[in-house]
Amino acid sequence: CSARTTKMEAQGGGGGRGSGGRGRVAARGRGGVAGRGGVAGRGRGGGRGGGRGRRLRQILLPQQGRQCDLVKNGRHRQVVGCRVFRWRRRGHGGGGSSGGDGIEHDKDAKNMFDRIGEKVYKEKVEKVADNYSSQLKGTLSNAKFEKKPETQQTPEDPCDLKYQYHTNVTSGGNKEYPCGNGTKERFSDIRDGECDKNKISGNKDDEGACAPFRRLHLCVRNLENININKKIDNDTLLAEVCLAAKHEGESLVEKYKEYKEKKNTNFDTNLCTILARSFADIGDIIRGKDLYLDHEPGKQHLEERLERIFENIKKKNNNNELNNLSLDKFREYWWALNRKEVWKAITCRAEEKDRYFKIRENGKLLLWNYNCGHHVDKDVPTNLDYVPQHLRWFDEWSEEFCRKRNIKLKMAKEACRGEGNTKYCSLNGYDCTKRIEKGDSCSRESKCTGCSNECNPYQLWLEEQQNEFKIQKDKYDKEIKKYVNNKSITNSNTKKEYYKEFYDELKEQYGSVKNFLTLLNKGTYCKKGVEGESTINFNKTDDKGAFYRSDYCQRCPDCVVVCDNQGCKENKKHDNCRSEIIKEIVLSETPTVIDVLYSDDKQGVITEKLDDFCSSTNKEDRKYYKKWKCYNKNSDYDKCEMISWLYEDPKESNLMLSIKCFDSWAQNLLIDIIRWEHQLKDCINNTNVTDCESKCIKNCQCYEKWIKQKKKEWQQVKKVFEKQNESLGIYYKNLNNLFNSNFFQVMFALDQDEKGKWDQFREDLKKKFETSKDKASTANSQDAIEFLLDHLKDNATTCKDNNSNKPCNSPKNPTPNPCGKKQ
Repeated sequence: CSARTTKMEAQGGGGGRGSGGRGRVAARGRGGVAGRGGVAGRGRGGGRGGGRGRRLRQILLPQQGRQCDLVKNGRHRQVVGCRVFRWRRRGHGGGGSSGGDGIEHDKDAKNMFDRIGEKVYKEKVEKVADNYSSQLKGTLSNAKFEKKPETQQTPEDPCDLKYQYHTNVTSGGNKEYPCGNGTKERFSDIRDGECDKNKISGNKDDEGACAPFRRLHLCVRNLENININKKIDNDTLLAEVCLAAKHEGESLVEKYKEYKEKKNTNFDTNLCTILARSFADIGDIIRGKDLYLDHEPGKQHLEERLERIFENIKKKNNNNELNNLSLDKFREYWWALNRKEVWKAITCRAEEKDRYFKIRENGKLLLWNYNCGHHVDKDVPTNLDYVPQHLRWFDEWSEEFCRKRNIKLKMAKEACRGEGNTKYCSLNGYDCTKRIEKGDSCSRESKCTGCSNECNPYQLWLEEQQNEFKIQKDKYDKEIKKYVNNKSITNSNTKKEYYKEFYDELKEQYGSVKNFLTLLNKGTYCKKGVEGESTINFNKTDDKGAFYRSDYCQRCPDCVVVCDNQGCKENKKHDNCRSEIIKEIVLSETPTVIDVLYSDDKQGVITEKLDDFCSSTNKEDRKYYKKWKCYNKNSDYDKCEMISWLYEDPKESNLMLSIKCFDSWAQNLLIDIIRWEHQLKDCINNTNVTDCESKCIKNCQCYEKWIKQKKKEWQQVKKVFEKQNESLGIYYKNLNNLFNSNFFQVMFALDQDEKGKWDQFREDLKKKFETSKDKASTANSQDAIEFLLDHLKDNATTCKDNNSNKPCNSPKNPTPNPCGKKQ
């Protein structure tokens, strides 16, 4: 096993000789022990296969703090500084290369990024940067600060740095502490990352990057507050960056353990990979490539501060070679020369059990470092810092999506089906196994409330995630096409230094979005899935694709469900099916007709579902509406899930039937409100009113238009009750139950950061319900629905005010882009 890289060695069968263009197959002869030759390069390698191999016996790995090597001792070789790792698999002797292209296949996106990043660093960066080593490489022990300890200046080991002393932050207020108040979450099953175009540089409505949740609270506060008037050189800047990295690493390790022990014992994302991702983000900050803007002034001024710091360092060197470098290249080379110390700093708290892997698809282990490679003297084990940030984030997003989807889906499965199919609940909280009879026999069940509470937030979360996926996928597609179709593209934008080199390698195997998404499918959590559910396939995003809410989160089937040890299935007898009961009611009653703007309960973003309605300027245009025939006189089945809008009249495509008009309309109203409020959250809270390209303007206007329409519908729904002898009290009771069992719980789950916003409304609404219940039969009854719609109208007004600019006007005769696609 190589001392530096700990490559896997195994005893294989007799290997065939390979002949390659740029390399040769490493193993040959009986031993099969890997030599220094590489896997066949791009040449035509080929050779005969070997025989069956013996059991893979062992891997030699370095002992902590030592180098593992084979030292020649006379005619024999002696293992020095190594430990033996047992491998428990049988294998067969490898065949020679099949005369193919010698392409290395990747286990997943992270390993592919590391492979290409290493190639870029080794071939394009390292040697050039070494030319400036004497001018740009920092030394911690040479750093001088005013607030020095009495016994020493700056320690040589970055793990011994103290933020109270080894910093040029002088503004006070604990601003020298890299992690701020230190209480921020770093891992969550609930909270997600950030895709808002006001917080991510370069984002548009239809394409962009999404900063992962881990990135939102990166420990770089000291860098934001460096006093640039103080003496700052390579040494002191290195100390500041190492301070940030050290505390970022400590924060991640501490929160990782806390999260795994107390919140999610199944959380097994590799810690070293997490550290490598933050390491790469810090590298992007130092080089001016970071995309995350946040909304805090310190974050926004960080790039300006770093530019001035590097300008000052460049001037102080007063070197002709450095003067000829652009500031961006200057920063690139500074990072390349000092990244090893930063890696040591970020891995200070990594333990011996924490290992950084590089693995190929065939299981070949290329690197396995203890303590995340903290003690490795030569190379930093990761090269993710030479991967464009939006690509790293996309990979991390896919990993987090699959992880959280598995958690949410498992919870929905348990809530809706129970252990061993012991129950069958609908996403609306009904027991689908109860016979459809008069009275209370099939009312909402407390044991099924959990199904509703799990499925509704899950469905809305999926809609949001699908949108985030789309904008990242479209950005990948746009970026990769630049390099696939245009051979003359250069690094003209130095903020994207080495992007061309990276994409030139990437396009060889992943020149299409489909190939890259296939690689994302190989992520650990995406392959795991949930028992009984298909694994994630990001190339399939249709109705039953990656963002399907699952079969668990559905309404009750038409007929009653019967469950046994073999599973659950419908009992399609005449008296057990809703459609048959509805037909009987329809034949015996006269309905009230209501025009309803209906968005249905299928998955999808509400602004897209109602796009035609939002865009229409014709108030008389009724094509966006459904005619509901309400059959409410017969209330025998009021407590059953008679979701009769499922049963469209085949003679009238725009007609829907309802024997539970109030319940159906109110439930649809609340579901749509949840969708509106969740989708427009960023628009309502927006303060950037100068962005004429924002979709917020159009969506806020549509929200207001939708609220006005619902007010009109409510007046029609109320007329249905006038034809009945029953009090409105029963309906307000149903509505109150809908709020408490569905609306508030879903809103709180979706918007935990804005919980207070709904708390006050809940209390006010509770008072309205009490008043309505007491005066339900009187003319001056307080109307809880109108109270809700008035509250929403206020939100819509705020939404419009915070996005007051008109949409951008397109030129009447736009100049066609000669390089663009033909329309």
